This record gives sequence, structure tokens and C-alpha cells, in this order.
Amino acid sequence: MNTLRTLIRTIFVRTSRTVEEMNPDRRRTLRYIGLGGGGFLLGKIVGPSLTWFNVTHPFSKEHFFDNFRVVESGDELGFYDRVGNEILVIEKDK
Repeated sequence: MNTLRTLIRTIFVRTSRTVEEMNPDRRRTLRYIGLGGGGFLLGKIVGPSLTWFNVTHPFSKEHFFDNFRVVESGDELGFYDRVGNEILVIEKDK
């Protein structure tokens, strides 16, 4: 009975020492990581339903840039240079 008490006492003393000896900066860092991760997930879940800015895209089916143009037609998206030469064509999968 006496050995059981000493065993329990040593277990509790060891656990209380390890908790007291833990670096408080580590706990703070883990807390900030958890809060940041939770905020990120909340933003990903709730974000699409919030509209902070009323954004309208002025692009139609054909987008003109300085050095190239992008054309979306049917099942493909084409990239062309200034002259009209085809650079890249991406086809949609079905």
C-alpha cells in the first residue's frame, strides 16, 4: 500500500513539474498557429458568401492585352500573340 502511494505521488509530481517547466513561448506560438489556422479555414468557408467589393469583370469572350490576346471559344481557350500567331490552345475536358 505504501509503495502504491509513493508511485502515485511520483507520477503526479513528475507531471506537475513538466507542465510548470514548459516554455510559455511555445504554448503562445501554438495558440497563434491554431488561431491563424482557424481564421484561415473560417475565411475559406464564409469568404465566398461575403461581398466586400462589387466586382464586375469587364472581359467578354475575347481579352486583349499589350503583347497577346486570349480568346475563349467553345471548348477551348486560345492564346495568340500580336500578329495573330497561335501560342497555346487549352481544351476543356468533358
